[in-house]
Amino acid sequence: MYESQIKSKRDRDIEKIALCFQTGKLYDEIYSKHFKKMYNGKPTKRYLRLLKKLEKAESISELQMMDALLSK
Repeated sequence: MYESQIKSKRDRDIEKIALCFQTGKLYDEIYSKHFKKMYNGKPTKRYLRLLKKLEKAESISELQMMDALLSK
């Protein structure tokens, strides 16, 4: 079994919400001194992965956060 299959639904929801609190860290990584956004005219895989995480984090509403934290 995969680790995500063993976890409860509530734990998985909380992990999604934890991403919201990491946005500052993600922005710091993107805007660090020697971070490469593009290589050979194409966005790097690392940059695309960070953008995807930021997009997910910003799409979570406060209501969803409260529901996941208060659910039993």
